[in-house]
Amino acid sequence: KRATQGVDQIQNALDATALEVVPKIELRLNYLQLIANVSTLFGLLGTIQGLIKSFSAVANVDPSQKAQILAEGISTAMNTTFLGLLAAISIMIIHAVLSSKAEKIINEIDEFSVKLLDLLGTKQEKEKKKSTM
Repeated sequence: KRATQGVDQIQNALDATALEVVPKIELRLNYLQLIANVSTLFGLLGTIQGLIKSFSAVANVDPSQKAQILAEGISTAMNTTFLGLLAAISIMIIHAVLSSKAEKIINEIDEFSVKLLDLLGTKQEKEKKKSTM
């Protein structure tokens, strides 16, 4: 719409459009970091739960069942740690990939807006030279 206007007006239009688009590109990326951190904490919570189960087994259970309940508690602790870390690592990788793609798109927006501004500014200068001749 502003291609026939001055370079400043074109620059303002490009900046306004970039300000509209960039937040949409980065939308919800921070939630992935939050989910990764919470996954790690849930794994830790499960570890604590498993250890509590194990220690209560040692303290309060019949000696013939101690080994089984202790093993179940340690198994719970290790499984929840594993699953929490697995989820967190996976989500962190996805976050890194999506952040990289978002940064690439934003850099391309900047690059092409500068090229477009240069192209339209050069076109206007050529038209001014033709009209003055």
